[in-house]
Amino acid sequence: MFQSVPGQLTMIADPDRRYSWRALGSTQKGLVQIAGLTIDGREIPYEYGSEAHHDEPEVWYEIQLRAFGSTVVGQIHHGLVPVVFASAEEREAAVIVTIEATLQRNANVAFFT
Repeated sequence: MFQSVPGQLTMIADPDRRYSWRALGSTQKGLVQIAGLTIDGREIPYEYGSEAHHDEPEVWYEIQLRAFGSTVVGQIHHGLVPVVFASAEEREAAVIVTIEATLQRNANVAFFT
């Protein structure tokens, strides 16, 4: 499970699975976030948008992954390198972990703000 990293406000990590996630910034008036998920020592850059829904008894988040594996803004402004996946299965596994991390990060931000 992803947890906050002490002293790193823009990072969460899952030490048991050796994953880490970091927020790098935003673009388009804060509507698109730039992030990187590290799996097996390789950082996968991506962009995402999220929206909190408060119309249920509990808040839930809708996220949209964009530019998964390659973000032009991340490359230009943050020096990120595009990632090529060896197979569709490898990409799918990374997407699932990315969704988990992004949702956890959004829940943490909402909790602490």
